[in-house]
Amino acid sequence: MSLPKKQDVIAAAISIVSQKIERIKAELDDLNDGNAQNSKSTAGDKHDTERAMVHIEIEKLSKSLSVEYAILNDLEQIKADNVNSVVSNGSLIETSRGIFLIGAACGKVSVESASIFCISPYSPLAKELIGKSSGERVIINANIFEIISVQ
Repeated sequence: MSLPKKQDVIAAAISIVSQKIERIKAELDDLNDGNAQNSKSTAGDKHDTERAMVHIEIEKLSKSLSVEYAILNDLEQIKADNVNSVVSNGSLIETSRGIFLIGAACGKVSVESASIFCISPYSPLAKELIGKSSGERVIINANIFEIISVQ
């Protein structure tokens, strides 16, 4: 399997995160519109409880939105043309157990029929991989990751 281009992986990850942001914004808009309708009613405890539940959901979505914006910011900070032979933040790494982009924890993206896992530089795997180069191995939870190539 050939390693996809780093800029393609970053673009795919940004697209996925941007879609999540748009979905969360739409949900927030719907909830805010619904909450505005509920606040016009003064029917008592039932509506007060409903407004409180909507408010809690709005808070949860707002936190999710800020997390997604932070992930998007992390992805945008990765320099696609910066290639090192040693694993660092922003590296695209092919290992014996999969392909990883270190820089932002946004999950799995697919590029050119390859699955790439975008992981935080603070994750246990990334911490072990950083500073290593092709041919080296790291062990996480009894799983061996041999570095095949670094971009």
